Amino acid sequence: TDDRAEELAYAQKVAITQDAKEAAAEELQKYLYETWWFAPLFEQKVAIIYRDYITGIRAVAGRSVNVNAVKLVG
Repeated sequence: TDDRAEELAYAQKVAITQDAKEAAAEELQKYLYETWWFAPLFEQKVAIIYRDYITGIRAVAGRSVNVNAVKLVG
């Protein structure tokens, strides 16, 4: 698991105001975008590959910040 991603998701969950929820969601999306690579799979599922372990992944997979379809694998 990714402790930082879980912290950010929790901050979004417990935010009181809508503005705080939106700010937390934006921070989580930014973190995921900068830390993880998203490789689209069939049936609208997404594989997440920790980019520090992969080189050249940009050549075979696009990137996405849509966290609605994200499933952590590994």
